[in-house]
Amino acid sequence: MESRNLLPGLKDRIDNIIGHINHMGILNLYLTATPSSNLTNGVISNRVNIVAYDHLSNEVGTGLFEIFPKNDSVYSNFAHILWVNTTLEQSYLGSFIFLLMIKILLSYGVKSIALDNYTDNPARAALGIYQFMEWDTTNFSIKRQNEFNMMTDEEKAIEVEGEMRVILSNGSEYKLNSLLNAFKLKLESYPSVHPIWNNIPSISYIHMIAGSGKKRNSSKKRNSSKKRNSSKKRNSNKKRNSNKKRNSNKKRNSNKKRNSNKKRNSNKKRNSNKKRNSNKKRNSSKKRNSNKKYSGDKGNSFNKI
Repeated sequence: MESRNLLPGLKDRIDNIIGHINHMGILNLYLTATPSSNLTNGVISNRVNIVAYDHLSNEVGTGLFEIFPKNDSVYSNFAHILWVNTTLEQSYLGSFIFLLMIKILLSYGVKSIALDNYTDNPARAALGIYQFMEWDTTNFSIKRQNEFNMMTDEEKAIEVEGEMRVILSNGSEYKLNSLLNAFKLKLESYPSVHPIWNNIPSISYIHMIAGSGKKRNSSKKRNSSKKRNSSKKRNSNKKRNSNKKRNSNKKRNSNKKRNSNKKRNSNKKRNSNKKRNSNKKRNSSKKRNSNKKYSGDKGNSFNKI
């Protein structure tokens, strides 16, 4: 099918992760990963085929998984690992390709992964290469689940017919990192490791490889929201501070006006009192002078008689 049916950002994310693995030189092999669109029973999925080539361009390892689009009501956020295979015995290349597929699916935000464990020894594979997965007991009743928990690994594999599943959560990345570190230590413990391995210590740094596309855009969106919220908060603080300052100025101006009025009224009252006292004093002086004059007139009249 046409490449336009590929999930957004899937190819960029895969190219980035596989490119980092090749650049780190963990393997003396070259890895490729090719996404393609697939239609099965009317449902479109994206299949990703991972291939490891030796220096002669021979295929020595493969892995295939598919992701169903989020807009599909049945397979929303769902991935299915179809197979993992290698022609190099005792190389543990298959285990590495499986962990690499989990890394890609985790980075793309898949919520659930299914796998059909049809190996020669499903119980051993469940404890080894597929230990990231769990036996699928999704539709079990409580009674059946309790009975299942008491079974041996071989009986469990038969009971679920090899079907495995994992619901990815916040702890899934930690689980993958632990398995990668354990895988590295396992390779380093062998006195003579398979020649395909080169830079084994770098396996511990695979968890640091970030994808591209959707996750990065999400970070940009989150940072943009933080910036926008910060600007809103800053503008809100400025407005609040401006209002506080304005209210403070109004209050200060109001106090000044009130104090000015008080002072003016006080001056008026003081001036009025001064004027009244001055009038009283003047009237008193006039009255006293008048009394003196009258007394003088009476005296003059007596002398004349």
